[in-house]
Amino acid sequence: MRPYVASLDRMYEWMGKLYGVPLTHKVWLGGKAPIFAFLDHAEFDAFEDRYFPEARKSLQTLANVYGLSHLQVNGDVVISCFRGNDPNDFGQMLVHETSHGFIHRYKTKARLPNWVDEGMADLIGAEMVPTSNAVRNRELRAYQQLAQQGSFGGMLTAEHIDAWQYGVASSLNRFLLQSDRAKYVA
Repeated sequence: MRPYVASLDRMYEWMGKLYGVPLTHKVWLGGKAPIFAFLDHAEFDAFEDRYFPEARKSLQTLANVYGLSHLQVNGDVVISCFRGNDPNDFGQMLVHETSHGFIHRYKTKARLPNWVDEGMADLIGAEMVPTSNAVRNRELRAYQQLAQQGSFGGMLTAEHIDAWQYGVASSLNRFLLQSDRAKYVA
């Protein structure tokens, strides 16, 4: 657990600096965000079915889902995830899902455009867990898809971006942060 906690601590500090949140400020309700991590995908499925059936209905299947960030209107955040086979990718996904919660708790409870929300989460996950190739691989696949298709495929207005668009979203978020960090964060 130690490397994962260290990645989450780095994420908290990095996002705190990005959004101007003092380290002493408690972003999470009660000071902590509960994270439920499962070794077995069936346990993850059962947890989702029991405690978050509405999310399960909207996803239809959790077959390719390894983590979810449940964001409540009252500000509660619950992260659930399945470890999978690659500890580096698990760390990246854990940071990805937890960053959704940080943005929800601190920045806005309004729904951000999905490409912003998912792109920032992937970017932050890649920054905090550079040993994971998950985001790099998504970005490479996205470049190939963009070259074939010649467009974002409706990503900027999509309620939920397609799997291949995650790589476009993280690249676009990185570009916007590098171009004018203060304006983009605002």
